[in-house]
Amino acid sequence: MPPSKQKTKASQARLEELIAEANVDCYDEYEQHIGLRVAVTDNVQCPFTAQVIGEKVEVLKLTDDGEAIIATCRKVNTKRTYTIEIMSLDFTENLPKGYEWIKAYREWLKHNH
Repeated sequence: MPPSKQKTKASQARLEELIAEANVDCYDEYEQHIGLRVAVTDNVQCPFTAQVIGEKVEVLKLTDDGEAIIATCRKVNTKRTYTIEIMSLDFTENLPKGYEWIKAYREWLKHNH
């Protein structure tokens, strides 16, 4: 098997492990969604940089609003903050500590929403 396919398979297996870990005591899709949101907000270290519509932002904190994960952001070199759903963030460099949890959350959403 080519190295890229092995890496993809290993990466997918790791995402499945994280999803299973977050959902160990969950009974339905609603509880699974909660479990993953909690795992992301607990494990991703802020602040970190990302992009929103091509603009570089600093993500100051992640919170669970009961339906989604909300990122409080500040455009680089400004003081104004705003909130945006985490799915609207693009990651291009310097991935935050715990980023694999965001990947697992996105993977779960892709198959469950």
